[in-house]
Amino acid sequence: MDEYYQAVRALPAWLAAPLAQLPVQTAVRIQELRLRTGCAVTFTVNSDGDTALLDVRYSAGTEAAQRTLLVNGESIVLDLPKTQDWDSWNTVSVPVELVSGQNTITISYQAGNFAGINLDCISLRNQ
Repeated sequence: MDEYYQAVRALPAWLAAPLAQLPVQTAVRIQELRLRTGCAVTFTVNSDGDTALLDVRYSAGTEAAQRTLLVNGESIVLDLPKTQDWDSWNTVSVPVELVSGQNTITISYQAGNFAGINLDCISLRNQ
């Protein structure tokens, strides 16, 4: 199942179109998940329905961060350790249950989440 999804192709909650469809100056390579409750990036993925490992590639250059991961509406706390700096990347992996067909994966900033991150991509792989 190795699937790779860039953050710039996802749909930010505060825009009407994915960043990749916007002018170059707006479509940055990485997606900053703003420090505002409700800010989110949503990916739509297809699956045969199975447990998979979701890899989240990010940078958290000032301190450890936390986000809420929603997989088909199921909420999972995503702890993101601090990276060396904003130019360094880390990947965290979490097992997720996918349904057969279309799945929605959202990484969001909710009440109780903290610190800034830059989100590069997510990927799904067999567990």
